[in-house]
Amino acid sequence: MIAESIKQNRAMIVRNDPGMLELLSSSLESGGYNIIIAADEDEAMALLDKVAPDIVILDTVTSDAHSLHILDSLKNKSNAPVIIVTADNEIETLQIMFEHGADDFIRKPFSTLTFLAHLHAKLRRCRKTPALAGHHIEN
Repeated sequence: MIAESIKQNRAMIVRNDPGMLELLSSSLESGGYNIIIAADEDEAMALLDKVAPDIVILDTVTSDAHSLHILDSLKNKSNAPVIIVTADNEIETLQIMFEHGADDFIRKPFSTLTFLAHLHAKLRRCRKTPALAGHHIEN
């Protein structure tokens, strides 16, 4: 579990694959995040107005036009950091996603520990809060 100070963070997952959604949700739950699920771009845009997530996880297969459009829409509507989760190993994908505003990139497969560490670090940097020395994340 992550330190008490991030227990109230809201994480939005944008993904329509039930298997990956379950993995991401359970990882976030174990880290104490409040989870918001958006199955597609329209739902994500509607939810951004209502819940103002602290961080967004966009699970995508490639940097196709549809994924880039969703990323652009998220960045245009919210200041929340967007973390891309993908199995794509092409360096060009990473470059394109960063050019479109991605804040971090996690390649599949990944461990829950690694996933939560990326999110925690990104939130800490975005908020410029001190590191949580002495605290650790458990699987």
